[in-house]
Formats: sequence, C-alpha cells, structure tokens
Amino acid sequence: FFRLTIILRMARNGSPDVSGDVDIEGILEEMKQNQISAVAQEKGCTALRNLVADRDRIANAGGITVVVDAMKQHQASTGVQHQGCWVLKDLAVNNDNRVAIADQEGIEVILDSMQQNKSTASVQEQGCAALRNLALNAKNKVQIANAGGIAVILQGMKQHLTIGSIQQQGCGVLGNLAVNESNAFRIAKDGGIPAILDALKQHQGTVGVQEAGCVALRNLAVFDQSIVKVANAGGIAIILDAMKQFREFASVQEQGCAALRGLAGNSANRSKVAAAGGILVIRDAMKAHQDSNGVQEQGCAVLRNLAVNDDIKMKVADCGCIPVIVSAMEQHPGIAAIQRQGCWALKDLSENAKNRTTIADSGGIPAILNAIKQHEAVPGIVQQGCAALKNLINNDSNKAKVSDAGGLAVVEAALQQPNANPIVRADGAFLVQELNDFQKRNPPSPNRGGPSPVIFVAPDTKASPKQVPVVDALHAPVELVDMDSE
Repeated sequence: FFRLTIILRMARNGSPDVSGDVDIEGILEEMKQNQISAVAQEKGCTALRNLVADRDRIANAGGITVVVDAMKQHQASTGVQHQGCWVLKDLAVNNDNRVAIADQEGIEVILDSMQQNKSTASVQEQGCAALRNLALNAKNKVQIANAGGIAVILQGMKQHLTIGSIQQQGCGVLGNLAVNESNAFRIAKDGGIPAILDALKQHQGTVGVQEAGCVALRNLAVFDQSIVKVANAGGIAIILDAMKQFREFASVQEQGCAALRGLAGNSANRSKVAAAGGILVIRDAMKAHQDSNGVQEQGCAVLRNLAVNDDIKMKVADCGCIPVIVSAMEQHPGIAAIQRQGCWALKDLSENAKNRTTIADSGGIPAILNAIKQHEAVPGIVQQGCAALKNLINNDSNKAKVSDAGGLAVVEAALQQPNANPIVRADGAFLVQELNDFQKRNPPSPNRGGPSPVIFVAPDTKASPKQVPVVDALHAPVELVDMDSE
C-alpha cells in the first residue's frame, strides 16, 4: 500500500489545492483492488477526506460507492468506519451528493456503523455529523427516521454525555431532523428533549453545543406537548443561561430567542420566561447585536409573544424594550420579517394606555408608518401596522403625531393595494375616518398637508374577523450544516 501511503502524506501536508494534483481516480482504484484489506480502505478513506476540496470530483469518480462498500466490507474496523463516516460527512455538504449517498445505502451504513461502534467516540461524532449534513435533504430526513436513526443518535448522546463534540453533532442532527414535523414528534416521544437539555447543561462552556441545542429546541417547539415538556424539564432557564454565557455570539442569541419564541406559545411558559428574567436577556441580546437580522427578528417575535399576557405587557415596557423594538425597525427598514414582527409587537403592547404613550415617545409611530409604506404589498405587515395605529390613535396626542407624520396618505395607499385583506380594509377605513375627523377639528401642521378626502371602501359581505391575540409558535425552523468538525 506504498502508493496510498504516499498519496495520504501528500494530502495531509500539501496545499489546499493539492486535490488537483493528486490522482483521486488512482486512490479509488487502489481501494477497489484491495477491498479485503482494512488498512488499505482506511488509508484510502483518510486520503479522500483530506481531499474534500474536490468533493465533486470524488463523487463523479464513483467515490461514494467505494467508501460505502469499504464500510460494509469492514464493519469491525473502527478506523474504516471513522474515516468512512468522515468522508461521507464532507461529501454531503453538496445536495447532489446527499441524494447519491442515500440512494447507495449510505444512511443505513452510517447507522450500522454507529450501532456496531457504540463505545467509539470518533465514530459516534462523525456518524452524527454525516447524518446532520444528510438531513439537510427533505427526503433524507424521513429516511433517517424510518431507519431508526433517531434512537441511534440518542443512544450515542446518552452514552457519551461528557464529550462535547458528540453532543454538538447529536443536537445538530436532531435539530435538522426536527424540521420535519413527524420527526419532531418522534424525537420528543423518544426522549430527545431530555437528551438535548442534558447536553446543554453538561457543556455550558461550549458555544457549538449551546447553539446546536437551542436550534434543536427551537425546531421541536412546534407541538403543545413538546413546549410543555421543555418548560417542565427546566428548559427555559437552560436557554437563558446559554444566552447569558455567550452574550457576544449572535448565533446563540438568535437561536435562544427563537427557542423562547416557540416556548412562549404557551401562556404558563410566558409567565415562566418573564419570572426567570428572560425579558432583560432578550432586550440585552437585541441591544448587543443590532446589526443581526436574525437576532432582531427573533427578539421582536418573542417579545410579541410574551406581550400576549396582559400582565407581561407592562413588564416588557418597564424593561425598556419598546425603544429596542422601534430601533430594530428603524435600522432594518428593508427586512420584511423584522418589520412584521416589530409592528405586531407594538400592536400587542399598545393595548395598554401607558404603553401607547411610550411607543409614541420612542418614535414608534413613524417606524410603523415607514413599515407600511415600504412594504405596502405585504399584507402581514400592513395588517399589523394598521392594527397598531388603530390602538395608538386612542388619544388626540397620538392622532396628531400620526397625522403630522403623513399617516393618512400612507394608510390610503395601503388600502389601494389589490391584496389588502378584510382586516386591513376594516382597520384602514377606521383610521382614515378618524384621522380625517381629527384633521378637520385641528389646524394642520406644516407637515400634515390638511385633511384628505375619505376613500370609500366597499363593505365586506361577511363580518370582519374578530382580532384576538395571536401567538406565532409555528415559526420557521432552521437547519445547520457541519463542514469542519475534527
């Protein structure tokens, strides 16, 4: 195996572009010619995983088949299994390769490897990492679960609780699998929630575990049963601890806020988040990461969910969150998701009289109007923005501010959009009438431009939907890819 040894040495010690100078096809041929030798297969797999910069060339030359065959042939060799899982993990960064690996029984081979090598940490780590990347494909999510993958992953995590890399990859693959709702239900049913929380508790100082764990909890928090399980197991405090421990990491702050957002779909959990100091943690995350779209969106969203509870509305305001929400909207005017969540949060918070004054004093009125104006074709933003304005013009002071900011023209323009829904039309018509009446009674300021003619809005033939507090627990899940675990 002298040739394989030389190639392996070149791959390990060469430049990042060494793959272009190495005979990948020759490596694969050597592996085919020496199928019965575990040493040859291990050296070949090791050489290939050091050449992953040219992963397309490896795949096109039949490398996936060769690696899978090596793992099937040498199930008793931990070296082959470790390096084989590693190669498949790196190849699975490419979606075409994810499909090819699954089609060639790569998923089953990886799971068999993990089953046969339960006590070998390196196999468990690379096996979870390979499954994590493979699970970025929707079909593969189902295939991994149907092949018993969830149980295998959880078994590896429980057996190697003290090894952070295994916990990170285990949480990572569970998070990616949980994007599929059936898988999310199965993970929760099979004990995935305690396993994730144990990983977070055991590795409080490891940022990768904290991020991956929060992602997994975020994606699992789509069922009432899961939401209750996470909270009852102390998950809220664990997530907040992660956010406190890694304040400077935007990724942890975003995923922590997103996980709390899902958990706050439950009224009792909203009280638990507030009682645990969660409002301040969320506020601090938003203030520390003002440039992060993800932190701002998820921060606004979780504050909005928390503000569904009347007693928490004032707590959110008293903690100084209203200016933070307004700032998020001002700094990210083109990001529709932030504008929608910001308008929604201000709408719920403005159901309180004191908060209406705070919102106006914090610049919330122009922020809402700008959101409606810039995204007038997005019904979700216009609906929440108009509802917020409807709450805010409860007093003449705010009516003057809306009028002076050109609010009447903004609302009228939104009403002319063909996709304006019945709620927008009802709230918009109310706003137009109220603002016109106010302007007729009060001299216009230089910016107001006088009263505007009332636009007739044809009444809906059906009763307008009743607006009630809505909790958006079913937020979009996220997936993470692993490219460089050792």
